Amino acid sequence: TKVAEPPGLFQKVHSAVRRTNAEFIFFGMNVFPELSLKLRRIFPDVRQVLLSHGIESIDFCIEQQIRRRTRTENRYRPVAAQMLGRELFDEVEQRRWIDAVLTLSPLDAEVEKWLGSRRILWVPRTIMERRLEAQPVDQRVGCVSTLDHPPNSNGLLQLFDALEGKVSRNFRFRLVGSPTSQGSALAERYAFVEYLGALSDEQLRAEAATW
Repeated sequence: TKVAEPPGLFQKVHSAVRRTNAEFIFFGMNVFPELSLKLRRIFPDVRQVLLSHGIESIDFCIEQQIRRRTRTENRYRPVAAQMLGRELFDEVEQRRWIDAVLTLSPLDAEVEKWLGSRRILWVPRTIMERRLEAQPVDQRVGCVSTLDHPPNSNGLLQLFDALEGKVSRNFRFRLVGSPTSQGSALAERYAFVEYLGALSDEQLRAEAATW
């Protein structure tokens, strides 16, 4: 679902740039092409940078695949096409006004080139935590994930379909994350999935050490 530009956001950004003489404006995740254009016109020398969490139009396509596979599709084709087209158009439009994009994966960096981004930097995720003290449990694997994010959901479904009927009776896939409804549904559908819910950092460390 597209996120509308919050009321008053332009005035807040405008005031902050004036007050601080900012050299950069960072957009966290959301795409607001009209806001970028207005800021470009007023502050032509202020650099605009998008901190990307992924390409929404790609997520939309993956979500449509899931809907078809699970027979939960409830969008008429013209409606889905219009939604996807609007999202893609907004993504392309904002790339006209921003100066750089920071991405989290090489794939997103390549897609950003296609969208027209001028400068792209892939920033690998850095793990600063101390190493786990491994205490692996035989035939136990696991994953922590945002379960309603379409790429995550689609990947888990494909993995579980591939494993079903091919793993031993003692094999367990321990799933951590939210929302609960998604995790519980996967555990009900696949006998080898054990859903643990959302864990605290320490609980997750203890759990992941057994995978």
